[in-house]
Amino acid sequence: MSPKALAQRHLTAAVVWGLGSFCVFLAASLVLAERGHGTDWLLLVMWVVNLNTARHLGLAARAMGRNGWLWGGFAAIWTATALPVFLFLSLQHMLGRYPRP
Repeated sequence: MSPKALAQRHLTAAVVWGLGSFCVFLAASLVLAERGHGTDWLLLVMWVVNLNTARHLGLAARAMGRNGWLWGGFAAIWTATALPVFLFLSLQHMLGRYPRP
């Protein structure tokens, strides 16, 4: 598989995991809040699911010739940091800016 196709595959998987975890978190928190339960612990669950999103972003960065640990680690800090990493990597992927070996 070419590096460009591999990067696209991991970027797509990161979107699916990221949006999926956000939608599940939103739905679960609305249901629990309506029933009078606390929802703060759901942030921990969302962060754990975000680790898989960060893993896919790190693998996409590595396929693009960038430091996968750096980009994946930055995306793993918190769910909100995964979005700028995804936007940067997908922009670099669309423009075809891969570092020269």
